[in-house]
Amino acid sequence: RMPDANAIAVSLGSFSRIRNTGLIEATGDGGVGLRLNGTADPRFFQINEGTIRAGAGGFGVLANFPGSTAYPNLFTNFRTGLIEVGAGGVALQGSSGVDIMSNSGTIQGDVLLAGGDDSFGYGGGSTLNGVLDGGAGTDTLQLFQPDPAAPVDDAFDLGSAQGFELLRI
Repeated sequence: RMPDANAIAVSLGSFSRIRNTGLIEATGDGGVGLRLNGTADPRFFQINEGTIRAGAGGFGVLANFPGSTAYPNLFTNFRTGLIEVGAGGVALQGSSGVDIMSNSGTIQGDVLLAGGDDSFGYGGGSTLNGVLDGGAGTDTLQLFQPDPAAPVDDAFDLGSAQGFELLRI
């Protein structure tokens, strides 16, 4: 937990994997909960089953590296996962390369995937309170049911989605 302004709670380099089942938090203004830095083809794999939180003007997850088609950056927010930021913050800032994000949990804040041919999986029963922007590239928005045995009666609010060229159901 980092309470200072512009603090970074966790910073990872190339070829990293992280599985959060607890709390990653940078509560100060402009802070970053989880920063992912790397070189070309960094091979990041992030799973969130806990909470990633940043203060006002901060980033829940900040990807500062270019993923590629061969080695995309993978982000998964499971049903128990929460990514949230204070006012003016960004819950997930994608990279200039290829990012694949899947959400079955709750995201409180904007998701900005930036450049590259990105993909966002929007799971039934999940929540996204913020803008969902695919950014530059040929981006895919995929709607899915996280539990195939459950009845498919979820509604998807795509009113905040922009910058996606493909829709998969």
